[in-house]
Amino acid sequence: MIKNVKVSGFKTLSNFYMDVKPGLNILVGPNGSGKTNIISFFEFLGLIQSMNISDAVSSAGGAGSIFRKTGEETFESDINAEIVGSLKIGSRKYLYYKYSFNIHIPESSESVIYSSQKLIVKVRSTDSIDEKRLRNFDLVIEKIIDNNLKPTINVDALKK
Repeated sequence: MIKNVKVSGFKTLSNFYMDVKPGLNILVGPNGSGKTNIISFFEFLGLIQSMNISDAVSSAGGAGSIFRKTGEETFESDINAEIVGSLKIGSRKYLYYKYSFNIHIPESSESVIYSSQKLIVKVRSTDSIDEKRLRNFDLVIEKIIDNNLKPTINVDALKK
């Protein structure tokens, strides 16, 4: 389950943060306050999960539809996001994850690229999934993808 989302540069969302609670979450606000853009961001997450970034941006309406507008003809060149969540994977085992990414439009190109991605996965045997209590994990996997560097995966050994 997604626990919280941070996003900046997507449509009208700038330094946006939202806690997601179990059950039904309701977005309330006046017209034009960004409620639909929040839903659009979740739809975009589904697209980037199932296709490459260029196709996902195209399916979402193109770069001009998703990058935050800064002027009449100008847009932010980056979308930054972080998604944090947890899953119960056994009777007493929990998986905690944090995925962050930066999508960038280079000035010299019409393409959209990931300038960085980072995935942290932690597994812990505990009765609670409260993030503050997850200090000593059974397994930690961290994957960093940077277009300027080779992809790396760091895995901490299983603790006994």
